[in-house]
Amino acid sequence: MKIAVFSDNFYPELSGISDSIITLAATLAKSGHTTAFFAPYYSPKNYRLRNVPIAEPNLGPNIKISRLVSLPYYKGPTKQSRVVIPGIYPFNTLKKFAPDLIHTHLFFGAGLSALLAARRLERPLVGTNHTAFQEFLKYFPVQSEFLKNQVLKYVSWYYNHCQFVSAPSSFILDEMRSYGFTKPTAVISNPVDTVLFTPPTPLEKQALKKKFGFGSHTIIYGGRLSPEKHVDIILRALAVVIKAVPTAEFIILGHGQSLNNLKKLAVELQIQKQTKFIGSVNQTTLSEMFKAADIFTIMGTAETQCLSMMNAFASGIPAIGAAAGGLREYLNSKVGRLVAPGDWRALAIALTELLQNNDLRQALGRNARGYVEQFSSTLVAQKWESVYTKIIAKWRLSRPNL
Repeated sequence: MKIAVFSDNFYPELSGISDSIITLAATLAKSGHTTAFFAPYYSPKNYRLRNVPIAEPNLGPNIKISRLVSLPYYKGPTKQSRVVIPGIYPFNTLKKFAPDLIHTHLFFGAGLSALLAARRLERPLVGTNHTAFQEFLKYFPVQSEFLKNQVLKYVSWYYNHCQFVSAPSSFILDEMRSYGFTKPTAVISNPVDTVLFTPPTPLEKQALKKKFGFGSHTIIYGGRLSPEKHVDIILRALAVVIKAVPTAEFIILGHGQSLNNLKKLAVELQIQKQTKFIGSVNQTTLSEMFKAADIFTIMGTAETQCLSMMNAFASGIPAIGAAAGGLREYLNSKVGRLVAPGDWRALAIALTELLQNNDLRQALGRNARGYVEQFSSTLVAQKWESVYTKIIAKWRLSRPNL
C-alpha cells in the first residue's frame, strides 16, 4: 500500500515524533509498503544544531520526502521548530504518488495540509496525537485560559475529521474526548528499534564505558532540553545522590532552550564535574551510550510515552520517572521506579537505591528488555498494517466509484 504521512516535526529536528514515524516507515518498507513524507523545510542552521549533515536521510527506495514551505519559530523548545504554511504543499507530487491513505501526526500547518489533501484526493485520513495539549500551549506567545480552551476544542475538532485516531497513551485520548472528540481510537505505542537498541554483554558494557569515559554509576537522559522536561529536578537530585554514591554522574544528551540554565544550575549546585552535557548524537552513538549507562531518568510532566525511555528499556537499563502523563502507563516497579513530579528528594532516594544495589538494577534492566519487546517496530508496524488495511477497505466499500 501507499501511505502519505504529514507531520509538523521531522528530521533533523530533535523529536521523538520524527524518530518514531521514520522507524515505522522503514519497517513498513521491509514488507513492500511505500511511504511519502510531507514535512517542514529546515534551514542549514537546524541541521547544525542536531550535528548532522545538511542532507536528506537515506531511507531507501520505498520512502520519499517532500518538504513543505515553513518559517522558523524561535520560541520552540528545540530552537529548530518550524511553522508550516497550511495549504501550501506539492499537490502534484502527492497526486502522482496516489496514496491509498493519508496519515497526519500533528494538527498545525502540516496537519491542516493533510486535511485539505485528504479532501482533494478523496482519501481516508488517519490521525495520531503525540502531544499533551498543555505542553505546546506553553510556547504560545499569548497565555490565557480562554485561549487554552479554544485550542483544546480546535484539536478535538481537527481529529474528528479522521476516520481513526491513535495515541501512544490513553490519557491523551481521554482528554480529547472531554473536549468533544468522538472518533474511533486505539492506544498504539510508538515503534521501538529493538535491533539497534540491545542489552550489552558485561564486557561490551565495560568497553563502551571506557570509550565514552563513563564511570561505574552513570545516570543518563536523552531528549530535548526544555522546561517541561524538568531536567533541573534530576540535577538537584544528583547533588544529594553523590553524598551517598560519590562516583555517580549524570550524562545529558540533547539540546534546547534550557541548556544554558541547566549548565548554570550545575555550577550553582557544585556538581559540574559530575554532569556532562554531550549535545545531540546520532542514533548509533545514542544506542552505544545507553548501553554504557546504568539508569535512565526522565522527570518530564508532559510525556505521552517517551521514546528515549523505551530505547533505554531495549538497552537493558531501568528507568526512574515522574508519575505523570504517559510515563504512568509505561513505567512500573518491574522495570524501574516512579516518583512524584518535581520531588527531587524522592528521586534522589530512588536513584541511590538502584545505584547501590547492582543485582536489583540488573534485574530491572532484564525485565525492561523483556517488557519492551511487545513494542518492537515489527509488531507495531503489523498493527498499523492491519489498521490501514481495514480503513482502506471500508473507505473503498463506501465509495465504489473511486
